[in-house]
Amino acid sequence: MNLTDLLKIFCIISLIFFCQNLYFAQNKNLDVKYSGKLETELKPELKWLFSFKVEEVKIINKTSLPKRVQNASKFFIGQIIDPRESNKKLPFLFLETPSEYFICIDPDKNNVVNDNECFDLKNSSLNTKVWETSLQLPISFGKFKQLPVYISLEKSNENGKLTFKQSLYNNALGNVSINNREVLFLYGFNPFSGKVLSTSNGMFGVDIDGDGKISREAFSLESCYADNFEPIFHLDDIFISTSNIDLQTGEIVLKNRLKNEYERTEVIIGKELPDFSFVDLEGKKRNLSEFRGKFVMIDFWGAWCVDCRREIPNQIEAYKKFRQRGFEILGMDTDENLQTLRDYVQKNGMEWTQARFDSIKHIVEKNYLIDDYPTSLIIGPDGKVLVIDQKQFKEAELHKLLDQILPKE
Repeated sequence: MNLTDLLKIFCIISLIFFCQNLYFAQNKNLDVKYSGKLETELKPELKWLFSFKVEEVKIINKTSLPKRVQNASKFFIGQIIDPRESNKKLPFLFLETPSEYFICIDPDKNNVVNDNECFDLKNSSLNTKVWETSLQLPISFGKFKQLPVYISLEKSNENGKLTFKQSLYNNALGNVSINNREVLFLYGFNPFSGKVLSTSNGMFGVDIDGDGKISREAFSLESCYADNFEPIFHLDDIFISTSNIDLQTGEIVLKNRLKNEYERTEVIIGKELPDFSFVDLEGKKRNLSEFRGKFVMIDFWGAWCVDCRREIPNQIEAYKKFRQRGFEILGMDTDENLQTLRDYVQKNGMEWTQARFDSIKHIVEKNYLIDDYPTSLIIGPDGKVLVIDQKQFKEAELHKLLDQILPKE
């Protein structure tokens, strides 16, 4: 055996030792766990609110009401969805005085409305047209004894019409100590499911930037919705997911994850969007990179989605108006039935490229983690992200945006 052979053997043995050490180092890090505690109060989910109807009635015997609301001049009745029970509704009485609003409910269903079951609505600090309150419904899930329901009222200045909305979902918050830093976590609370707090289903959030809040905006790296998978978050230089939540003790346990397990595409202003492939309606395999040189609006939508359909006429108008200035749209469709998509696109004259859902399902659900529709973004000719603010894609705002960012003719 000559010197060259010995050097080869030495290199092979060194490589084996290096790979073994790397493997053990990675798995040693995976053994690290972090623990924390849930707060005892749930928070209503305000991202999605649901409207409900009321009917004005006359109350003859006001003495049956708590004293502080007996001077009400108008009375309305209705039903809110009871988030404690599937397909159940909870009757309520809404009262209007010259200067105040109240809502009275019977959460324990004993047909008696007590003083502590009447809630006054306060003027919102964010919108003076909105009045709001939070009802507290009794529950018994481990440390959680009350389920909040956010109620909002908006009164039109023009005709006095009342618009009521309520929250339906709730979140549990908690804090976990990670590398000498207290980090805020959020978990969707679902009293309908077998597991009220899940590690693989529902809403999840992590305060990554340490500002004390969890951003719920589109493409935020701090939140996502999971459907049968443990979401992984990128915090500083580590990757973590939740391995256990104990409803009785309130303990949260996190674990380290490998970097290659992190599938999320991080959508950041000024950062180039990674290329991806898809199949269009003609069955042709395509790539995002084909659109280089264009300003592309990537639109996650579906014909099943009411809000998406509402935006289509505006998108058609924008496409016709700005296409000659380098504007393109790539529809990321989420319809399970391909023929439904074909029929809708043809009927409405949507001339831009559509990606079939069966070719982008993983991209939508695991890479971009889309949980609200429609959701859009715009990339520039160089493939870098330009716009992710969803308000800029609505109605006239879209036309104003495109006129600003596209080259003049």
